[in-house]
Amino acid sequence: MNSIENNLYEFYRIFETVKSVMHIQEKGFEVIQAPDNSWPQMIFNLDQATDTQKLIPTITAEIGKNQYPSSFIVPEGYLSRNHTELLKTNGLVPIKMLKGMNIVPEINKEITLPNNCEICDLIRETHLIAFANLIRKEFIAPEMSFRNGILSEVKSCKEIKMIGLFYEKTLVSSLLVLTKDNISGLYFIVTKTENKNQGYATTLINFVLNQLHNYGVKEVVLHANHNSFVLYKKLGFIEQNRFIIYRKLSHGQ
Repeated sequence: MNSIENNLYEFYRIFETVKSVMHIQEKGFEVIQAPDNSWPQMIFNLDQATDTQKLIPTITAEIGKNQYPSSFIVPEGYLSRNHTELLKTNGLVPIKMLKGMNIVPEINKEITLPNNCEICDLIRETHLIAFANLIRKEFIAPEMSFRNGILSEVKSCKEIKMIGLFYEKTLVSSLLVLTKDNISGLYFIVTKTENKNQGYATTLINFVLNQLHNYGVKEVVLHANHNSFVLYKKLGFIEQNRFIIYRKLSHGQ
């Protein structure tokens, strides 16, 4: 398992510390779920050392019986043609492609913040609520909720750090950093719609890359969707692998 894949799975596992979230380890895969259909709901870490011809059919059957969340994430290379046909037949469709990217953090040129801007760790409850609101609006699927308190519950984890860029004291861009085994993953990279394409996310990510370099982190990873891929490529991230999120669609979708 490469570092991009492993860090992603650690990201899901970190939420087992949240009171309302349940982490289940089954033979050949893991599940993270909340009882009220709020985020996170995902089947992940499909173990290809398990019989590959049985694992995905098993997951498909469990989703069909409503035993587990309706979504799972799988590296593209794990899927055969037989698997994709099976998933399609059972109403599981690909809803998102994520590109696993990485970079070795190096010190960039000195970062100049725009006027009336500051970058700081998100520790205050008001800041965490603002971050949760951004995630809810810009990141989470419409059919899922995202509790304000979930970020407060994970902020004490030593592996987690949340950082935001404020313009005139309003949070406009933010992200979560998960550092494990000297590798950092960037998650929930979100910017307010009205502040996009103004360089705020670029400034924030470069600031964080500088920090991580100073901390001695050897690799930074993230997972880009179609809309964000160009930005991350410009920042120096290199695509290494791809992940597909499948979801069982309910009637009428």
